[in-house]
Amino acid sequence: MAHAPGQSPDDGPRAAICRGTGFVLVAAASLVVAAAAVWLPAWARRQAAWDQRDRLRAVAAANDKLIHYRCATAEAIRCDPVHTRLLLMAQQNYSTPGELVVPVEGAAADGAVSEFLQVPPPRRQSALLRFLAGRIDNPRARRGLLVVAGGLMVTAFVGFLPREPGGRSAKT
Repeated sequence: MAHAPGQSPDDGPRAAICRGTGFVLVAAASLVVAAAAVWLPAWARRQAAWDQRDRLRAVAAANDKLIHYRCATAEAIRCDPVHTRLLLMAQQNYSTPGELVVPVEGAAADGAVSEFLQVPPPRRQSALLRFLAGRIDNPRARRGLLVVAGGLMVTAFVGFLPREPGGRSAKT
C-alpha cells in the first residue's frame, strides 16, 4: 500500500495503538521489577516480625495460663489434703507405707505445665516469595534490579514516543 507524501508507516491509528500498547507493557514491566526490589525485602522483614509477635503472644498466654494453674494448685494444696497427697505422689514420687511407686522414664515432673508451654508453629509463607526476598535482600541485587527497572522505563519513554514525519522523535 502506498503512503501519501510526508506520511510514514509509523503514522495512523494502528501504529498509535501499537506504540501505546508497547509503552504500557514495557512501563508495567519496569514497575513490577521496581516494586519487587522494594517490596519483597520489606515483606520478608514484616513476616519475621509478625512471626516473632505471634510467638511472644503465645508464650505470654502460656505463662498466664501457667500462673493461673500454679495459683490454683497452691490454693488446693493449702485447702485440700487429698489434693496435696495426690500432687506429692505425682510430682515427688511420694508414697505411704505399703505402696509401691513405679517411676516413668522421660515423664515430665508436672504434666500440666508442659501442655501450657506449647508454642504454635509460624504461619505458612509462600516458598517462592521467601526465596525471592532472600535473593533480593542483597543490596547489590536490589540496586541492579532498580537499574534494570530504570532502563526499562527509559526504554518505554524513548522507544514508544510518537514519530514526526521525518523519522525523528516528537519533541515536547
